[in-house]
Amino acid sequence: RNLIVFALSITVCAFSVCYDMSIKKKWLKPPELFLSGAINYMPASSIGAFGLILAIVCIPPVMFVRYVQIEEAVPDMRVNKISLYSSWIASFGGFTVACFQARSNIHVHLAGAGIFFAFSLFVVLSQVYIDNVTRDSIKHGTGGMLRKCIALVSVGSLVTMAIQGLMILIEYKGDVSKGTPEGIALPMS
Repeated sequence: RNLIVFALSITVCAFSVCYDMSIKKKWLKPPELFLSGAINYMPASSIGAFGLILAIVCIPPVMFVRYVQIEEAVPDMRVNKISLYSSWIASFGGFTVACFQARSNIHVHLAGAGIFFAFSLFVVLSQVYIDNVTRDSIKHGTGGMLRKCIALVSVGSLVTMAIQGLMILIEYKGDVSKGTPEGIALPMS
C-alpha cells in the first residue's frame, strides 16, 4: 500500500507541475486540459514521462501481490491469471505513451494509449468481478469499494476518450499525423 501511495503522490505532483507549466507558457489553454497536450513540450515532457513511468513501474508488482492474495483464497481462478497478464500488457502500453509523446509520434502514442486504457480497463473490471466472486472467502473492505469506483471512472473515461478520438479522426479525415488543429486536443493519456 505504501508503494502505491508513494508512486501516485509523485505522479500527481509531476502531472500538476506539467499542467501548471503548460498553462503558464500558454501551451495549453482551458478547457482543453488534456495530459497529452500538457506533456508535449520540454521540460514538461520529461517531467510528465517521469511521473507516468513511476506509476507504471508499480503496476506489475502490485498486481502480482493481488494475484497471489486471490490465488491463496481461490486457487486456479482463470480470470485472476488473465488479469495479471493484462496488467503487464497495460504497463507496456503506458511505457509506450510515456516514451512517444503525441507531438513526436502521434500514431505510436495513440496505439500505446489504446493498449494502456483497454487493458487497464479490463484489469479493473476483472478485479471487481473477482471481488464479487470471492466476497465470501475474502474480506475486501474499502479496497473493493475503491475498485468499483475506479471501474466506473475508467468506463466513463474510456467512453469520453473514444468520442474525442472520433472527433479528431473526423476533423483530420482519418490522417492524425497532421497534428492538432486549433481547438481540438488529443485524447487524455
